[in-house]
Amino acid sequence: MDTYEFHALSEADIEAIFKIEQACHQVPWSLNTISSCFGPRYYCLGLKQNNQLLGFAFFEHICGEATLMDIAIAPNHQGQGLGRALLNQGIDWCRTQGNQLLWLEVRVSNDNAISLYQQLGFSEVAVRENYYPCKTGKEDALVMSLSLK
Repeated sequence: MDTYEFHALSEADIEAIFKIEQACHQVPWSLNTISSCFGPRYYCLGLKQNNQLLGFAFFEHICGEATLMDIAIAPNHQGQGLGRALLNQGIDWCRTQGNQLLWLEVRVSNDNAISLYQQLGFSEVAVRENYYPCKTGKEDALVMSLSLK
């Protein structure tokens, strides 16, 4: 059986994060954006197997609220429940930091992610129109939140 380990990631992992980011997102974050998410108000959680990064999630936490900034699982490891496991681990971390709410935004076309978020208890809060750039212009974002109480 394959064993997976969760690790707090550091700037030493930026290249591996960037590789997964490019493979998973229509408009991936730049190396500079990834680099900017290592600091006191951020947490980058990684999922590794045999010291290979399979996925990551960036969380920002300020004043009792957290935001899932980015999450991705390498394409060849998707569909195995790793995203759910990674997000559950991140939710637990957010709780240990005393956060009361966890926020996220997701493309309205990302049915798989929306379904996962709903299964984990996230509720739809609002729609941000024309939020995400995409190949055909702009796409709306669905804003969701989860109570961590």
